[in-house]
Amino acid sequence: MSCGMLMRTSSFSFVSKAFVSFICCAVKDTTVVFSLIASAKFVLILLLLLLVVVLVLMAEVTVAVLALLLAVVMLVGVVVVADG
Repeated sequence: MSCGMLMRTSSFSFVSKAFVSFICCAVKDTTVVFSLIASAKFVLILLLLLLVVVLVLMAEVTVAVLALLLAVVMLVGVVVVADG
């Protein structure tokens, strides 16, 4: 499946599509990328990272809250990697 086909069949937002496009160009093996995107765990991690980015851009987040959010994202990432 090519990157273009993946972008047309994807129902993600513009930011997610840009992220997918970047991964497609970086990895070149779109089968692996598509299986990752189809995974609910990958979508959950992506949404958590987008939440952190939105909070940082709003500039209403303290260092403690940012550290807590990053810890949660890292914990989810470790659990997903360990889960396989």
